[in-house]
Amino acid sequence: GSVGRLKATLRTKTLAAQLSTATGGTANIPGGGTVQFAANGFEFANGQPYDGPVSVHATYLDPSQPGIEGLIPGGFLGRSAGGENQVLTSFGMVKVLLETPGGQPLQINKPAEVTMPVPADRVAKAPATIPLWYIDEATGYWKEEGSATLQGNVYVGTVTHFSWWNCDVGFPIVQMSGRVRFGNAHPFAWLRITNADGLRAITTPDANGYFYGGVPQNQTFLF
Repeated sequence: GSVGRLKATLRTKTLAAQLSTATGGTANIPGGGTVQFAANGFEFANGQPYDGPVSVHATYLDPSQPGIEGLIPGGFLGRSAGGENQVLTSFGMVKVLLETPGGQPLQINKPAEVTMPVPADRVAKAPATIPLWYIDEATGYWKEEGSATLQGNVYVGTVTHFSWWNCDVGFPIVQMSGRVRFGNAHPFAWLRITNADGLRAITTPDANGYFYGGVPQNQTFLF
């Protein structure tokens, strides 16, 4: 029953590669990472096979960069393969959009191999195997599906469809709520938590100053 507030950031759609359906190939993702596509592995959104040129639009997001909270879809909340709600710590994420030259959306029907570089400040903390998560655009939650392995300073994993993919470690959450006030006003504030490793999550209050959300359980953080 309250009025929410939202700040959205639009990103430029970046063409990473143009491939042939017959041969597949590798797309180098601007900012870091690659995607290896199988030959004859593309289809229309309705499941019909596609044969023709493929435009691969892709971007890599470094989760350690300032302002990352305003660039990702949803937030850093996800549901594990076991159905548990978790707060996520990202070690790298990519967005891949596949289209025909005329702009019709495409999907893959054969697995693709994705590599994502790990930010330099997180390599020492990166686990040997990490869950892969994709964004569920209907709910705004990340959903766990598959895993990636650390090879040097990059994660390598296999995916079966494309949207946003994220390499994350998940932690159990507890709910935190409160209200932001400045006199009688309720400012549009950024509310951020930062843990001892410098990993962050952010939210905003509604028009009456109230906020509510999941934070890591049994961790000390700066609010």
